[in-house]
Amino acid sequence: MKAQWCDKEVRALVRFLYDHRAEAGNNGNFKSSTYHAAARHIAPLLKDGLPKSSAAIKNKWTGYVSHIAIS
Repeated sequence: MKAQWCDKEVRALVRFLYDHRAEAGNNGNFKSSTYHAAARHIAPLLKDGLPKSSAAIKNKWTGYVSHIAIS
């Protein structure tokens, strides 16, 4: 099942990862522990569907970064 994202979750995710940017590697990706922490951080914002897993967080982030790089 594909994760359902509301705008508040996306904004909170981007802000969280921006605030933790020092933890990112040279490729812009984060360690699993950072994605787990991001999932816990946005959990209170859940509107629909299941809570976001760290894999869903990573997928959303890499998609977001890819979109920004193309724009």
